[in-house]
Amino acid sequence: MRPIEVFYAEGFRSGADLEFLTQDACVLVSLLLQHGVAPARIAASMATRETHDGQHVPGSLAGTIAAELTRPPAWADEIPADPEG
Repeated sequence: MRPIEVFYAEGFRSGADLEFLTQDACVLVSLLLQHGVAPARIAASMATRETHDGQHVPGSLAGTIAAELTRPPAWADEIPADPEG
């Protein structure tokens, strides 16, 4: 089970620059995923910034999207194991 596409649902005012930036970031990350680039590789290639407590966090919206894709979804534990491997 691996992600191959990212969608933007809602959350920003319609027509706002941030809405279009988010949609474009989703398209770009989706294209990378569909061409076989692993989420961890995408996330590792993105810029990070250091927080006041020394942690490195994504420095952009695209980096945040990629970083979130490296974490399994909350419902992943509910999926039964494939008996055929």
